[in-house]
Amino acid sequence: MASALDRSRREKELKRAQKSRVKEESKLQAKIRRANQKEDSEKRRTIRKNSSASREIRHSVITMVYSSLIILVAFFLCEGLLLWHSGNGGDVDVHLLNIADNSLAFIVGLSAMDALTYYNLVGRTKRNEVRAIIRHNRIVEPSIDMFLARKNMLIAQPGDNVDQYRLKSEFTIRNLADMYGPSEIASDAGMSKIDMFEFHQKKLYKAFLNMVEDIDFSFNPVCCDAALKFINATTYGSSALASLQSFDREGNRTKKTTIIRMIKDESMMGDISKTRPELMSVYIIMQMIRDQEEALAEYISAVEEIEENDPDAKRRRNSLY
Repeated sequence: MASALDRSRREKELKRAQKSRVKEESKLQAKIRRANQKEDSEKRRTIRKNSSASREIRHSVITMVYSSLIILVAFFLCEGLLLWHSGNGGDVDVHLLNIADNSLAFIVGLSAMDALTYYNLVGRTKRNEVRAIIRHNRIVEPSIDMFLARKNMLIAQPGDNVDQYRLKSEFTIRNLADMYGPSEIASDAGMSKIDMFEFHQKKLYKAFLNMVEDIDFSFNPVCCDAALKFINATTYGSSALASLQSFDREGNRTKKTTIIRMIKDESMMGDISKTRPELMSVYIIMQMIRDQEEALAEYISAVEEIEENDPDAKRRRNSLY
C-alpha cells in the first residue's frame, strides 16, 4: 500500500516537473521568437532605409533645402546691401525699387528651382532606367549563356572541340550537317541540337521582349537597338527553323536524310541566291545566327558600359558574385 502511494506521489511529481519544463521551454521559445522578430524588423528597417526609394526621397529633400537656402541668402544679401548703402533704409522710391528687385530675384530663384527640379527629375529617370536595365539583365544574362552553348553546339561538327560560350563563330553551311544529332551537353539529355537551340532561343527572345516592353530606353538606346535586333532576327528566322525541325518528326525522315546529304554536298562558299530551294531554310538559319551573334555582341558591350559608368551597378554585381 505504501509503495503504491509512493509510486503515485512520484508520478505526480514527475508530471509537475514535466509541465514545468514544458512551460519553461515555451517561454524560452517565445523569447527567442520575439528576439528573431525584432532582428528581422531591424533588418527590414535597414533595407528600407537603404532602398532606392528612400535615397530618392532624401535626395529630393536635400534639393529642396538647398534651393530654399539659395533664395534666402539672395534675399538677405539684397536687403543688407540696401541698408548698407542708404543708411537708415532709404526713402519710398528706394523701397519700391527694392520690391522690384525682390520680384526679379523671386523670378530668377523660381527659374533656378525649376531648373534644379528638372535636373533632379532627369537624373532620377536615368538612374531608374539603369536600375531597370541591370535588373532585366540578371534574367537575360543566363539566357544568353544557355543560348550561346546551344548555338555553338548546333554549328559544331562531330569531333569538334566546342567552345560553348564563344560569342562569334566562323562557320559554313556544312557545319549544320549534324544539326539533327544529339546534343553533347549533359543537361539536354540527348535531345537533338536543333530542338535545344530553338528552346533556348525562345527563352532569350522572351527575356529580350519583356525587357524592351518594360523599359523606355530614353538614355540608353544602343541597348534597346541591340535587343530589338536580336528579336527581329529571331522573328524572321523562326519559320525557317520550324520547317527544319519538322523534318525530324515521324513521316519526314526521308526529307531529313535528303537535307543532310544536300548540306554535305553543298559548296562551302555557297550563296543563298544560287542554292537549291530545299536549302533555302538552312541559309536563312545561318543568316539568323550571324545577326543574333552581332546583336548579342552589341548588347553585351552596351550593358558592360552601363555597369562601368554606374557605381551602384558594380557594387550590386560584386555582391551577387
